[in-house]
Amino acid sequence: MNRTIGSGLVVVAVVFAALPVSAQPRPPAITSVLINGGATTTTSDQVTMRFTYTHEAAAGVPIPFYRLRAKSPDSDFPAWGQFVENPRGVSQFTVVLVQRGRDPIPGLHTIELQLKDNLGQESVVATGSTTRIPAPVPRVEYRLTGSTVREAIAYGESLSYGQFSTPANFNSRCAHTLDAAGGPQVSVAGYPPPAQLFTGNPQPECLFRFLQHKPLQEGWVLKRVSAAIDAPFPGGCPSANCSPTVGPLSSLGFSIRLRTPRVSEEVLGENPNGLTAGTGVFYSLIHTATITELVFEGPGNRVWRDAFRP
Repeated sequence: MNRTIGSGLVVVAVVFAALPVSAQPRPPAITSVLINGGATTTTSDQVTMRFTYTHEAAAGVPIPFYRLRAKSPDSDFPAWGQFVENPRGVSQFTVVLVQRGRDPIPGLHTIELQLKDNLGQESVVATGSTTRIPAPVPRVEYRLTGSTVREAIAYGESLSYGQFSTPANFNSRCAHTLDAAGGPQVSVAGYPPPAQLFTGNPQPECLFRFLQHKPLQEGWVLKRVSAAIDAPFPGGCPSANCSPTVGPLSSLGFSIRLRTPRVSEEVLGENPNGLTAGTGVFYSLIHTATITELVFEGPGNRVWRDAFRP
């Protein structure tokens, strides 16, 4: 509008209308999260997370950044990591569930997802969850023979020692070695004085214990131990009482009791009346047994070393 003032000066008045200010675009918003297509349970260590979202600032343009984190029933969420690029604009990810070492953790697992756009705007955190049901693990036997027996006993921090359980006046010796080619060996030698070479005298024996330092892990058992006699004289063991005896098997290993061989009904001599002086002498030879087999039972798809290590 123009107005004339006084001597004809014309004043021009300009009126500026208020222009609309562009609104700040809204951050991305996650509208749904789906785990394994909506299944509530899984037996797998991995799940598929699929999500949908809206983003008014760049409608139709794939979201450029995201980040994930997961927790198990007995752990908290870790701290958020950095956002990572989503170059292909995917809206589906494979997520590995939290495990305890190599073992799955049963129960409710929760996954959190957050998005970020090119303006640095972050979405509200969205959550999905699933219940982990461990699949049945088959149990199998792990049979160890030969040098692997020696390796297992050494790996299990064996406490193998000889414990004398013979009369004090017997000259006895207990020994063991882990270096035998066929497996660990134990031996006993007894040299009783002549006055005790009679039936009824106790046989010299030694007690050896193995795998004493590392208890077996939960879910593992020692099922069988085999030991073979290395005959100290031609013809083999002359009687059953020189065989090794394997003690009870437990999470703290096993024991082997070994006696010197005894020959029954062997005449030592005659007295003036023509009667036998005694029977049942001990042979003064080293009597050796070799551990030929260890059998563990445990979860499938493992190695025998897992019986000892956490």
